[in-house]
Amino acid sequence: MFAAGADQEYVAAQVGHEDITTTNRIYRYVLRRKVRGEIAERRRQLLTAPLKPSDAALNVLLDDAETASERPNKGR
Repeated sequence: MFAAGADQEYVAAQVGHEDITTTNRIYRYVLRRKVRGEIAERRRQLLTAPLKPSDAALNVLLDDAETASERPNKGR
C-alpha cells in the first residue's frame, strides 16, 4: 500500500493498527525505500531538466567562465 502511495493513517487502518507508530515501526523499511525513490526521482528530474538562460545562477556561471577564458594563461 505504501508503494502505491497510500498514507500512513490509511495503511494503519487497513492492517488493524490502532496507532500509526506501530505501522511505522513494522514497515519503516518500506517507508525508507519510498523516500529514497522519491529523492532519486527528484535528482533525476534536476539532472535531466533543460537549463534556461534566464536562470540567475546559470548566468553567473556563464559570466565567470567567460571572464576566466579572457584572462591570459600565466605560467602554463
